[in-house]
Amino acid sequence: MLVNCHKKMSKLCLVSAALFSVFFTGCSLPQSGPSSSDIKNDQVLAEYLIIPMSSITSHTPNLTIETYQAHNGISAIVSETLGVGDKVGITIWETAAEGLYTGSSKGSADLGVRVINNQGTINIPYVGNIKASGLTPEQLRLNLTSLLRSKSIDPQVSIRVEERLSKKIIIQGLVTKAGFIELSSNQNSLSNIIALAGPTAQNPDLTEVIVERNGEKIRRILNDIYTTPNANINLLPNDSVVLRALSPRFTVLGATGKQNLVSFPKLNLSLLEAVALSGGLQDELANPEGVYLLRAESQDIVQQLSASEMVGKVGANSSVLPVIYELNMRDPKSLFAAKNFAIRDGDTLIATNASFAQVRKVLSAVSDVTSLTRAATAF
Repeated sequence: MLVNCHKKMSKLCLVSAALFSVFFTGCSLPQSGPSSSDIKNDQVLAEYLIIPMSSITSHTPNLTIETYQAHNGISAIVSETLGVGDKVGITIWETAAEGLYTGSSKGSADLGVRVINNQGTINIPYVGNIKASGLTPEQLRLNLTSLLRSKSIDPQVSIRVEERLSKKIIIQGLVTKAGFIELSSNQNSLSNIIALAGPTAQNPDLTEVIVERNGEKIRRILNDIYTTPNANINLLPNDSVVLRALSPRFTVLGATGKQNLVSFPKLNLSLLEAVALSGGLQDELANPEGVYLLRAESQDIVQQLSASEMVGKVGANSSVLPVIYELNMRDPKSLFAAKNFAIRDGDTLIATNASFAQVRKVLSAVSDVTSLTRAATAF
């Protein structure tokens, strides 16, 4: 009897020690992320700007969802004129025997293929160098015919274009047929050239098309080229086209369904959609009034959202400022703003813990200890 009582007392001591540990170390219980008070402590407020999402309107530039803007003034028609590097085949007919080019018999003489040199000319036997660059094939035919009339009887000239190096663009990246493609007057739009090259992009909404022309880069999203007329620009000779995959991601931390790097499923992603992609808020842990987005924001945008003295406090001489956007998911105005607020590559989303979350953990631990106590005293 005494032995059993001693065993029960020993077990109760162990259980009491565990219970003591729970209560006196409860403040250091593990948690998935910071609380709202951690985000808003004096040190953070001194170094970062906290901007409520409810203060952001649809008129705030560069924060709302937007597509790539169309580039104006670059549409062009590809000329049919010849240029440097083009290859032309020339055939000359003569009606008289003992012709200059045909020799002892009537008929035609094929002069072969001539390449337009850097001076824009081609060389014709017995005529010399004649201008070809800047002329259409028909204009070149008429000019050569006129020059031959003083050297041949009733000459007839045929010009055939073998290759138009001066009318080519180069395309690279996510295509099956990378390389040079020849432009023509009825085949010079960006969508046509991409179709000829055979795009291999898995997600057109996350594929960027870069057109480089004379040192200027024009950027498009592949899906916009197919759906937006202004985005489907006309190409010019010597343009360079590159298709590359975009891989924007944002970081999720705190009391959400998952803590991870999350890839954008589409280019234009709102803050509300980002929360949904994160698995939403955990009912038992998250504080719906304390969801925060961390971003390095340009100063010109911050000045439109915050008082000038606040901007000067955190970095008057910096072009980029650390900003924390605060989302209260219980506030309809804040939710509507978040619906139009665009997530950017590199953003960090934090869902803070509710104040009662730690208390709930302690109570859960106490419940477990109580169960152990009952089990121990049952022996």
